[in-house]
Amino acid sequence: MMRLLVFQMFLWASASPTPDPYPSAGCNIAVPKSLKIGGLAATGHLPVDDPFLFGKKRSYRYFIPASYAGDQALPLVFDFHGYYDSATSEAHEDAVMQHAGTYNFIAVFPRAWADYPKDDKWGSAGWGGPGLDGKYGKYGPVCREDYSGKYTCYKSCEALGRCGKSMKKDFRDCHSGPCVDDDQYANVMFKHIIEHWCIDRSRVHATGMSAGAVYLYGLLGRSHAGQFGSSLASAVLVEGSVQLGFLHTPDGPTAIMDIHGTRDRTVPANVSNSWKNTECPVKSVGRHGCTVSDDLFFYTPLSEILGVWGVGNNCSDPRSLLSLDAGPGGDYVHYPTQPRFDGLGDFWCASRSIASGCMAPVVWCTHDGKHDWPWSPDEKRPKPFIPHHHVLFAKLMWWFMSQHRRSDFLSPAELDQIALI
Repeated sequence: MMRLLVFQMFLWASASPTPDPYPSAGCNIAVPKSLKIGGLAATGHLPVDDPFLFGKKRSYRYFIPASYAGDQALPLVFDFHGYYDSATSEAHEDAVMQHAGTYNFIAVFPRAWADYPKDDKWGSAGWGGPGLDGKYGKYGPVCREDYSGKYTCYKSCEALGRCGKSMKKDFRDCHSGPCVDDDQYANVMFKHIIEHWCIDRSRVHATGMSAGAVYLYGLLGRSHAGQFGSSLASAVLVEGSVQLGFLHTPDGPTAIMDIHGTRDRTVPANVSNSWKNTECPVKSVGRHGCTVSDDLFFYTPLSEILGVWGVGNNCSDPRSLLSLDAGPGGDYVHYPTQPRFDGLGDFWCASRSIASGCMAPVVWCTHDGKHDWPWSPDEKRPKPFIPHHHVLFAKLMWWFMSQHRRSDFLSPAELDQIALI
């Protein structure tokens, strides 16, 4: 009976019509005069208690629909950009900002930190966090020795002795981002937003691309009740993964959709996608225990990530390692999206079966592409074979997100209604 109730709760929380929103503290204050409505805007001077910012402050970009008056709690979507990208370019590139205006949600574009040497032509803003910042994981360093130190030496990482002249003896430099506390940044940013803007706390979502998705995956696993990562109703992660040795079971159920190209070697989903069929060199996990990227970093196979996510989403099957087989008798079943997505450019999704009784869905999607959003052109298809492919991705993302709410923000009366279903 309890398992049935849990599954019914998930169905009810994602069904139409949408229950009353769970308004944030920002719904009780006047709209700040400085708040820009109807266009991409920037906010700076966000104080974060992080000594490796060396006195500087953080910022982010945002888009609030033109109809916003501060008296209606709106959904909120965070969009984490990738390496060699920025918050501003992300806002224009993946069409999320455009759809925020169409579907009446607020979009926030966090800005990665960029404390790299200004004369480094390959330097880029990057995301920190365990693994990305060069910390050793459960199985040791996360890159092959011959690729150690290939990324720009961020000032914050040099201060910690993880790169540059101050690097500790015999330390393998596997950082690919700065060594600032991006989890603290995310928490401060989230708290600031819900205190000043009118947000539906039960409909907070996030998406990330490439390094942004790698960071977001890690953040979701590390977060605890009340923190940003544990407040998300859903996450759509594009070409991301978890670096080897940094996989953690999420603190609570979050609907998840992983999207990966079958030709992605930059952050490969499966061992078979590893760069030039390179076997995992980490002896403690075995030659098939990790995927190896084209920059010779080590990632957790997708089957293991989603298995652990199933545990966090309270699926009935307690196994944390499942096959991605979606055939008869497999651990996953076909997850139909919509006719405009399903089968288009070999786009296809699977999820844990209904019988698994998950409190939130665990979905993986594949497309015939490389390290990019679905339906993007590449050398195999130099011209867009799907017109407006980024717009189509944003539609898919919002189609998935709009179905889900955090059930732990439902009122006691609403929970009583669930029990009566």
